[in-house]
Amino acid sequence: MTKTDGDTGKVLARATFDLYNSNDKLIKEGLTTDKNGQIKVDNLKPGNYYFKETAAPAGYDFNKDTHYGFTVELQVTTRVAAVSVKNAEKTGSVVLTKTDSDTGKTLSGAVFDLYKKDGTKIASGLTTDAAGQVKVAELKPGDYYFKETSAPAGYELNDAKLNFTVELQTTVKVATVSATNAEKTGSVVLTKTDSDTGKTLAGATFDLYKADGTKLETGLTTGNNGQIKVDNLKPGDYYFKETSAPAGYELNDTKLNFTVELQTTVKVATVSATNAEKTGSVVLTKTDSDTGKTLSGAVFDLYKKDGTKVASGLTTDAAGQINVAELKPGQYYFVETSAPAGYSFDIKKQYSFTIVLNQQHAVTVKATNTEKTGSVVLTKTDGDTGKALSGAVFDLYKKDGTKVASGLTTDVKGQVKYNNLKLGKYYFVEVKAPKGYDLNKDKQTFRITLRMTEKSIPANVQVTDKKTPVQPEKPENPTQSSSSKPRTGTSGSTINKQTGSSDKRTSKGNLPQTGEQYSGYLTVIGIVIILAVLGIILYRRRLNHKNSK
Repeated sequence: MTKTDGDTGKVLARATFDLYNSNDKLIKEGLTTDKNGQIKVDNLKPGNYYFKETAAPAGYDFNKDTHYGFTVELQVTTRVAAVSVKNAEKTGSVVLTKTDSDTGKTLSGAVFDLYKKDGTKIASGLTTDAAGQVKVAELKPGDYYFKETSAPAGYELNDAKLNFTVELQTTVKVATVSATNAEKTGSVVLTKTDSDTGKTLAGATFDLYKADGTKLETGLTTGNNGQIKVDNLKPGDYYFKETSAPAGYELNDTKLNFTVELQTTVKVATVSATNAEKTGSVVLTKTDSDTGKTLSGAVFDLYKKDGTKVASGLTTDAAGQINVAELKPGQYYFVETSAPAGYSFDIKKQYSFTIVLNQQHAVTVKATNTEKTGSVVLTKTDGDTGKALSGAVFDLYKKDGTKVASGLTTDVKGQVKYNNLKLGKYYFVEVKAPKGYDLNKDKQTFRITLRMTEKSIPANVQVTDKKTPVQPEKPENPTQSSSSKPRTGTSGSTINKQTGSSDKRTSKGNLPQTGEQYSGYLTVIGIVIILAVLGIILYRRRLNHKNSK
């Protein structure tokens, strides 16, 4: 009997058999194949026999129920019956288990090909089941390897050779192979920009978190291009949180959420983040240029230095103020477009100010208005003739008695003009009348109104004076002596004497020394008295001349 390998035909030693006859009677036991794979049995009588294998060579299987029969024939010459027995080499099996490289979770859907060590492909399209396994049986002893041809969805292909060995053995043993896949990862790019201009911002610092709050990265800072890039992020939900804003910008503490998706191709998640530039504020206060009183109702427009209008119709409140917040660093100016009632303004004037980076307090701007003023014209006339009177002198007062001006004298037109009077009530008082006129002691009141200031209409005051009445002294009646008669040729001396007497009286009684205020009146009175005295003298001369005839 010859024992061989069922596949290769190689002779096999150390296979053990028992020999039975056709009646199942044991004839020989423990017969073992030699190095040539043979067992030789002599002296067998003619008949039917069979071998039954009781032990296979190491590394081979055998079927204990198989009978290897042969016949010894009746013959005159010696003849050897030949029996060929084949053994199938013992086989092994392998189990490959596919797992996630991080979590250890088993992965279905991974596809493999199986190769002998020499590169001969044995099987292809072997796919991991729900338990993440591929099982292959009846592998002869030897070296093999798996090679992954397709990874589970969302995982990177692991193209490493997964080597294993099926050993020659007397007991069944399953080879095991562990294979892992790293889950496919994605990337994220965060771009930081100015919320208004879109300019990219360097120097913003972020921390990176999983959606459950697990911190993954800290101190991620935007570069000169305003970006942060993070790679090797597994599929899932994440968020960035800003921890430090770029210089001059407000911190944006909003969670910046994003998702890395499960995918078969590489994809970069993008996140846009903005910062608003740090702002400052300004307070403009409007006051009266003379009194410092705050003024409500002044209207302004606000501009950037380049002329860009930022705001219009900004009106001072009851405190005389305008408050403007959230102004970015830079230079600005106010322009007044409307003044408070009764005040003038310069529309060309710019009230400039600067908002600086990291401003701690509001910038203050002071703006003043000059109250609009009016004027008055006083006209002095004769109360009877209406003739304009020059030389009248007046003082000007506010209603409360505060003197505004003094020594205001009417001109040849009988007028006094006075400008720059603020809104309110005033009055004139005459302190000196024109020559020959009585002083008018009445207060000459008037009012400067808003309409007058806006329309440049002066207040008009009419003042009249009455002439001072002249009261001449009555002349004394001349006393004539009945016994004495004037002599011829002596009348001149008589007249001169009367004349001298009249002048003296006039001098004593009618022409007193004039004071500064009344000198004009007294001069007129004196002239009238002199004329009256001269008239009396002429009358007496005529009377004397008549009597002498």
